Amino acid sequence: MDHLSALAKAPFAAHGHGAYLTLSILDRYYRPDLTRDEAMDLLKKCIEELNHRFILNLPSFSVRLIDKDGTHDLEKLIPVGAK
Repeated sequence: MDHLSALAKAPFAAHGHGAYLTLSILDRYYRPDLTRDEAMDLLKKCIEELNHRFILNLPSFSVRLIDKDGTHDLEKLIPVGAK
């Protein structure tokens, strides 16, 4: 569901201006059978791309995992080369 409450079934999603830079990475590397570690590596690829190409460089990213057992806060991701 996006910010306008539009709902569409999709294997993955990205929202906001960063979506323009990360959807191609998700298109290329997403697989339905990704392990949790592979999914984290894919997320890191997306963050590296944002850090490289986006005008704003955020110092860290909060990560939340949503699964059948609920919502879990994971360790913050800090982009490579972030100050």
